[in-house]
Amino acid sequence: MEARAQRLEVKADRVVLEAARIAFADLGRMVRWGKNGVRLVESSKLSPDDRAAVAAVQERRHKGQLQGLAIKLHDKNAALVTLCRHLGLFNQQAVSKKHLNALLDGMASVLQRYVDPGRVKEAILELTRIAQDTYARLEAPAPPDGRAA
Repeated sequence: MEARAQRLEVKADRVVLEAARIAFADLGRMVRWGKNGVRLVESSKLSPDDRAAVAAVQERRHKGQLQGLAIKLHDKNAALVTLCRHLGLFNQQAVSKKHLNALLDGMASVLQRYVDPGRVKEAILELTRIAQDTYARLEAPAPPDGRAA
């Protein structure tokens, strides 16, 4: 397996990058919609990060007439879970604000190296929001009946 990984140049950084591309994809950069209908952004105008997040694009036609468009993205939640696991955000031990900030700093460093520079700030802000929401849920007191929130 190691030889195959070297031959295919599969490295942990590349796997994390692909998960980040999916996790931080924004449909608004791929599709335009409003009162005049729905339009897909031309694929040549999408960034490599956005193209990596697309699972499928389909047109539905009947007698040559366009009946509908569909764009499907890879599973964003699964990619976020993958990144959270990679960052250790799901460990059963309590996460302190100090640990959370260290994890966020590390992820910011990875994003700056491997994500399109124009999208780094946006990705860091989204990661920070998700991590802080997760931290807040961990810190929230359990309901009186003992069930998880």
